[in-house]
Amino acid sequence: MMNAQTLFRMALILFVVLTLTACAKLSSKVTPDTDFGQYETYFVLRHEKDIRMLDKIIREEMILLGLKTESGTIGQKPLNVDVIVTYEDRWAWDMTNYMLSLTIDFRDARNNKLLANGQSYRPSLERRPPKDMAREVLQSIMKKAKK
Repeated sequence: MMNAQTLFRMALILFVVLTLTACAKLSSKVTPDTDFGQYETYFVLRHEKDIRMLDKIIREEMILLGLKTESGTIGQKPLNVDVIVTYEDRWAWDMTNYMLSLTIDFRDARNNKLLANGQSYRPSLERRPPKDMAREVLQSIMKKAKK
């Protein structure tokens, strides 16, 4: 028979293993009536708490996808932009700080209508650099937009 201390250790090990082996997830949705062909310019809006300049990373990945994109604060937004791109980043710590999830939303600049969104979730053992997470979210959205 196992004593309580051994049982506790086994439960703790099982918890740690299950926590560390959580699966990465990538999801995206595009509103059915969205035609990205009608939009020419995009603006990635940096949120106030972003100390890592993720807006610039997302902008660079959008440019690589062929999208005319600028980024910055709300005060830097050009007057005639078609789509506002916002993001939410969540970070965790496991020996080092890493991005746990990144959510990106595309909204029509005229009426704030949600056009598309996507999310990458990567637990500790499947962590990726922010640039890679931004790329996979944007590619997933653009892939669905072409269907």
